[in-house]
Amino acid sequence: MLTCGVTTTTQASVRGQARIARLKAHCPLCLRRYTINHGCMADEARCKHGEVADWCGESECMAARKGLPVRVWRTADGQVYHRGPSCEALLDGQRLARRYGRQTSTPEQVPLSVAMSAGLAECYHCFPPDVPPDAKPCEVFVAGRWVDGFLLEWRRGADNRWQGLVNYRWEGSGRKTEVIDQSRLRPDPSRAKIPPAGTDLS
Repeated sequence: MLTCGVTTTTQASVRGQARIARLKAHCPLCLRRYTINHGCMADEARCKHGEVADWCGESECMAARKGLPVRVWRTADGQVYHRGPSCEALLDGQRLARRYGRQTSTPEQVPLSVAMSAGLAECYHCFPPDVPPDAKPCEVFVAGRWVDGFLLEWRRGADNRWQGLVNYRWEGSGRKTEVIDQSRLRPDPSRAKIPPAGTDLS
């Protein structure tokens, strides 16, 4: 029984949030009872879907929490999801499967929530753990070929040329971070854009 005389509701709605605000101002004991009885916290933030923001399973909320895109790429038999269909690790895996006579499937784009519900993990090369979510996907010219990378920041070199601090795929399964001249960097056409080499960013 609530001693403050305000009746409770089980709706996780605007009315419910308004009730929490009234209880917070009126009676701390009743606020505690209300939040325990209705499985909620008084100060929890709600997303646009009406869910607790930290628990919402919709793709855009999950993506925002994890710094991931809302839609990702997967193959029928793959164990990870990718940022784009041209991920080198994805293409290498398909080449290897074909070499050993296995079936391959065309990558398909799905909501992040679908990929996560299927138990898929993040591709190590598309979502490296030491790269911040706001890094710009790019391609880096290394050892005579273009490889996937992430531009972490632009710097002006001693010769007044732009250089990028880049994290990129190195020797198959590894990753490397180094400063690279603008002439060896380009936007990745299948992923988010970066300023073209030579762009004056000052």
